[in-house]
Amino acid sequence: MSDHEDKRTVRLSPPALKALAGLQGVGRNLLSPLLAVPLPEGPEDRAEMAARLQEMDGPWDCAAPALVDPTRSFAFLYADAEGVKLGQYVFSDAEGAGPAFSADVSGDGLKLSGPWSLSEIRAALLGHFALEEVTDSPLVRMDVSRRQFWCLAAYVDAYRAARLARELARSGGFPAGVGTAEVVEAWNTGVTKVDPGWSVSTLFLLEPDRSLAGFEAEIPAVLAELASVGLLEYVRAAEDQALYAPRRELEVLCREVARSRATFGLVSRHLAGPATVEASILFGWRTGEGLWVAELSPTNDGQVGILQVGSYLFIEIVTDMADGPAGAAPAGAGPAEAEPTAAAPRAATPFSRDALLSELRSTTAQTEPVAVPEAVPAQSAEPQIAPASRRVFCTGCGSPMEEGDAFCSMCGQKQ
Repeated sequence: MSDHEDKRTVRLSPPALKALAGLQGVGRNLLSPLLAVPLPEGPEDRAEMAARLQEMDGPWDCAAPALVDPTRSFAFLYADAEGVKLGQYVFSDAEGAGPAFSADVSGDGLKLSGPWSLSEIRAALLGHFALEEVTDSPLVRMDVSRRQFWCLAAYVDAYRAARLARELARSGGFPAGVGTAEVVEAWNTGVTKVDPGWSVSTLFLLEPDRSLAGFEAEIPAVLAELASVGLLEYVRAAEDQALYAPRRELEVLCREVARSRATFGLVSRHLAGPATVEASILFGWRTGEGLWVAELSPTNDGQVGILQVGSYLFIEIVTDMADGPAGAAPAGAGPAEAEPTAAAPRAATPFSRDALLSELRSTTAQTEPVAVPEAVPAQSAEPQIAPASRRVFCTGCGSPMEEGDAFCSMCGQKQ
């Protein structure tokens, strides 16, 4: 997502992130964007990382723990004819009461922007959907198994590809249906050549921990299941070609997606324990006629409800996901009240900005090379180099201190 004009940005290079990731305990949080950063083979840059941490003051007090030790995250994917838009926000507190920070990971490192309130995140997110242009369609629902949903995603991709082929051939109209081989091809293409503009690829990105390998062998049987419940019909088309034609609600979905579509996904995650992440995943298509959404969590093999919803219900769904299971604002507070605050990070995290800065500087001091004279007089004995005294720094202001001092001489903070 694009930064608002009032948002500040801090860029962290791969060498700087390598220095941060090298600190004890950093990078173990399952929600941390640091896990997705490709760290370089070369040297790390402690000086740059310390300088960037020094900038994270005031409203950015929560940025360091939000990056290193988040308890909530919210990710967004939206792909249409204009391209792919991604957003990832991390929170240092589980309730989302404090500010969030957008974390954009790339080969050049990581870009943090913020602070963001929940109301700002919702506004930026919903702005991509241009809901004022979407028809407020009546509620439509299909209930399928997870395997059937995967197959439907491949079927929708195959149907759309068939419609595009007809347009290129200038034959016009909608295809009578698609064959089993076309659905299998759509599945394999979506998994191996990831393009979020297509349904299978978006599913692959939203559920990376679920094994999708080998599902193409099940597609013929699942297509038959969908025909048995009336969502598909087995027909014989021209040249005696065997096709599956969409019926009922699925026909509405296929025709809407074939005319115009944007594919999207929302993922809200929070830590339920030191090594346990709970996630809510929403998959959908935005068409000119409506919004189709499917809740994919909890991630079991139970039923998946596919709904066509109007703009107002969609806003409620997105708001609930962004707010998270605990809600974002105090009781009685509306979206406008959930503004970013400069509240200190939660007390339980050992990864506050000052703690990371102190550890980084301390590590830097311990690894500095000792200067050795270029030449030693022949009559001198081999020089005995005393161990360098360990330099420490104030956890409050970062000023150098003598080891063993109980209070900082600059700011007076107790160590």
